[in-house]
Amino acid sequence: MSQITAATIAHIAKLARIDLTPEETETYAIQLATVMEHVARINKIDTSSIAPTFQVTSNSSSFQTSPISSQTLSSQSVLNNAPRHHENYIVTQPSIAK
Repeated sequence: MSQITAATIAHIAKLARIDLTPEETETYAIQLATVMEHVARINKIDTSSIAPTFQVTSNSSSFQTSPISSQTLSSQSVLNNAPRHHENYIVTQPSIAK
């Protein structure tokens, strides 16, 4: 049996700054205890003969390489192409009205 109690849920809720009713606290305690029981059952499965899986797809890299990524612009060239700038910043129209 799991050690998840209403007091445990109340403590977690306090840490997360969530106000729970006593009914919600009791419901969540039961639900989380059920989840933890399932986790305990899964932990009992013997996986010693199964090799660790680090990559579940055949992709060698999930990041696409791009020839453009090595080309960068200098700050000055960006500022020279900006319609307006002040010191090292591009000046734009306000997006939020006062």
